[in-house]
Amino acid sequence: MPVPVAMPASAKTEARSNKVTRTGEMVVGIVGGIFGFLVGVFELFISGLGKVFGVAGAAGVAELSTLTFFASTVGIIAAAVVGMKPRLSGAFMILAAVLGLIGASMFYAIPAILLGVGGLLALIRKERPIETPMPPSPRASSYCMKCGKPWIYVPQYGKWYCETCKIYA
Repeated sequence: MPVPVAMPASAKTEARSNKVTRTGEMVVGIVGGIFGFLVGVFELFISGLGKVFGVAGAAGVAELSTLTFFASTVGIIAAAVVGMKPRLSGAFMILAAVLGLIGASMFYAIPAILLGVGGLLALIRKERPIETPMPPSPRASSYCMKCGKPWIYVPQYGKWYCETCKIYA
C-alpha cells in the first residue's frame, strides 16, 4: 500500500455522503407538535371558560386536552429522533396525529396533517444504496513510465500511485 503523502487541502477529494438526511421529516414533525401544543392551550382556555360559565362537560374538554398535550409531546420526540430510527419515529408521528385528533377533534387538523406527513415521509423514504465509484483510469497508460510497474489507485486522494517510484500519476 502506498505511503500517505501530505497533500494540500484543495487536492483532497471528499467522499459524498450516501446517508439520507431526515431534516424535512424532523422539521415538519416538530412544527406539527408545536402547533399541537398551541391547540392544547386553546383547548384548556375553552375548558376554563366553560367552567366559569357553568357549561356542562367542560371538565371533559380539560381531560381531552391532556391527551392533546401527550400526543404533541410524542410527536415532537418522534420527530427529534427520526434520524436514528426513521421507521419507528414515523409510526409514532402518525400515532400522535391520530391521538391528537381524538383529543381535540378538528382543532387538531393542521398539527395532524403536519405530523402525518412527517410520519409518512419517514416511513416511505429509503436509504440510498452505497455506490462504490469506479476509479478513473490513469492518464497515459496503466503502468508507470519510469519503472513499468502498474499504478495503484488511492481513493483517499483520488489519484494513481506508483509504489516503486513513490510518485502520483
